[in-house]
Amino acid sequence: NGGTDDMITISFSKNHVLFEFNDTLVISRLIEGNFYNIDQMLKNNYETKVKINKKDFYGCIDRATLLLREAEKKPVILNIHDGEMKMEMNTKIGSMDEEVMIEKEGKDLTIAFNPKYIIDVLKVIEDEDVYLYLFNANAPCFIKNNEESYIYLILPVNMNYNRRKIMEEIRIRDEYIRLGQAMKLAGLVGSGVEAKMVIQDGLVLVNGEVDERRGRKLHPGDEFEFEGTKVKVASV
Repeated sequence: NGGTDDMITISFSKNHVLFEFNDTLVISRLIEGNFYNIDQMLKNNYETKVKINKKDFYGCIDRATLLLREAEKKPVILNIHDGEMKMEMNTKIGSMDEEVMIEKEGKDLTIAFNPKYIIDVLKVIEDEDVYLYLFNANAPCFIKNNEESYIYLILPVNMNYNRRKIMEEIRIRDEYIRLGQAMKLAGLVGSGVEAKMVIQDGLVLVNGEVDERRGRKLHPGDEFEFEGTKVKVASV
């Protein structure tokens, strides 16, 4: 077992990354897809900037996590307006609706995040106030101080506000359909990359249980759920 002070050698190829330490080798395939140009986003002007007391923010998000079961990953929705940020969450256990005073520059915005990711960031920040830099509801949020001695990035959860009407049933001709394909067919995601991300984040339920396999085979009679929308697979 490697210690925290042990050196790690990291090597890259076109499709793989290799970690070497002591007598251990760990190899992983690099994920394919289109990703955000983080350097460019850091240079661009934000659409919304929020200054919020860290203790108040942490308290609200921490209470939101109490509404989550162990395998559940429901998002907390942030409604950002002048002078206040309203935080909402609805789960099978209960609901949360709280407001926190903020200082805002730029546009109003509604955006959703996995609350556990926000908690992870706030735990390591010692500043009294934190600053959120946002672009839109589908782009990453940056949390950084003025000196940029730290920069944290949190990806939002897609709330699907502008999607076409979501189907409650999909019909297939074949014996089965893959979960990622089924989500695209039902209009729950816009691409295979998006499907992969939400499935791996544990945000999709199959027959009432979290399933993190994009290639999971769904047969007629199976049901899957994402962000409160249930879809049943049926045969033609």
